Amino acid sequence: MRSLKEIVSLSSKGQIVIPREVRERLGLKKGDLLEMELEGELIKLKLLSKSKNLKNWKSLRGLLKGKYSTREFLTDRAEERKREFCK
Repeated sequence: MRSLKEIVSLSSKGQIVIPREVRERLGLKKGDLLEMELEGELIKLKLLSKSKNLKNWKSLRGLLKGKYSTREFLTDRAEERKREFCK
């Protein structure tokens, strides 16, 4: 696969547009997750998941509704991890 180099501009909201050819080569779709890594002045983007995986995560939304607040859930998880770590 040949390499590709493009110049993109930064919007007033700090956004960039990934060029169409790059999106097509990688099969990027709305909702795909990218990991951003900064190394000095180099910005790296890595594809984490495809849209279908994100949809699976979205299907879990509201599963705990009414049972736990986010704060309670995170507090409980932190306590569990602390107990596991201190064994």
